[in-house]
Amino acid sequence: MKLNLLFKSASIYIVTGVANSAIPFILLPILTRVLSPSEYGKIVMFSSAFVVISSIVCLSVHGSVSVKYFDINIDHPRYLATSLMVVFPSAMFCIFFIIVFSNPLSRYVGISHWWLIFAALASVAQFIVQLRLLMWQVSHNAFKYGVFVVSQTVMNLAISLFFVLGLSYGWEGRGVGIVLSMFLFGIVAFLSMQVAGMLRWKFSFMYAKSMLKFGIPLIPHSVGGLLMSMTDRFAISALIGIEEAGVYAAAMQIGLIVFVVSDACNKSFAPWLFSILSKNDESEKIKIVKYTYFLFFAIPVLAYFFGKIAPWLLQFVVGSQYQSGSGAVLFIALGGGFGAMYYLVANYVFYAEKTGALACVTLFSGVVNVVLAMLLVKANGSVGAAQAYMASQIICFFLTWIIAGNVYSMPWKFFIWK
Repeated sequence: MKLNLLFKSASIYIVTGVANSAIPFILLPILTRVLSPSEYGKIVMFSSAFVVISSIVCLSVHGSVSVKYFDINIDHPRYLATSLMVVFPSAMFCIFFIIVFSNPLSRYVGISHWWLIFAALASVAQFIVQLRLLMWQVSHNAFKYGVFVVSQTVMNLAISLFFVLGLSYGWEGRGVGIVLSMFLFGIVAFLSMQVAGMLRWKFSFMYAKSMLKFGIPLIPHSVGGLLMSMTDRFAISALIGIEEAGVYAAAMQIGLIVFVVSDACNKSFAPWLFSILSKNDESEKIKIVKYTYFLFFAIPVLAYFFGKIAPWLLQFVVGSQYQSGSGAVLFIALGGGFGAMYYLVANYVFYAEKTGALACVTLFSGVVNVVLAMLLVKANGSVGAAQAYMASQIICFFLTWIIAGNVYSMPWKFFIWK
């Protein structure tokens, strides 16, 4: 793909990524003034639980679909349909687990188990949406990708505001907005793929085995990622209280803007990278390393400067009752920056399909985050949680880079020497 097309796609992904992340950001000054920190904390816990459940239900199958898209020997419509037939029983098992352990789960998360069941069902819809978006992404159709994401963002925002402000549903109104918009666009995404002939409903054990071989080693990877991204909120809720978790989450929304923008860039970078790697051209590899090193410099600098001004932004957006979380923003921004850099090097591990090693790194980093969060939250409060998050992201990035250099040859050292 030509470089100008890459930049054009990246700009669209950035706009749509920012638009998608704009939901919590736009709702932030509204919800923090309408709801108490305790109620906002419940929104945070539901959103966090939804992310955890989605990672379990989806089994990282969409990653396999992305990698296999460039394999000309794959029957892609059958592969996509098989992926859906793999995820559905996974969701049913997850719902069964939630029902059996409903009481302890409700006490730990702080919300009714019914909301956890809704989250499991919405995870299936989210997986379908991910497939539809992935097909546009790998085929370099960034415009349709952007229209779909922005439309879903607008629907999510409208439903949430209607139930929170119009019907005074409290924090549950935000939950309805998340779940209902996901269901509606899951249906649209499914019909879009079906009409376009992207699904051929004939189950393949060989394809299912390939997906699970790719995805199952990534379960520890997903668990590690969740430990890195979610431990801070759960630790604050357990050790300090759900009200402080709500305050911290408001700071988190501000601090992760750098990560959102960088992640949007990666959505354009990854398909381009996979297509270049398939050619095995040494001169193109040097160009890739050049762009990557530039991002390694730019992302932390951007994160640092944004983290320095973000406390002022936090006070302006959410108000004084959430201002106590401002001290955590700089560490969150730096952690999000290193998290974005992680994706740049993890792409090589995904391409080489050496996901087992990646799982070990993320799981180790996640455990480090848990230990540090428990120690630092007791010592420094919510700032300690942010410090633990930053430390785990830095560890994960450097270890993943080392693995990437071992599983796929790139001229990292040659470029530095030149």
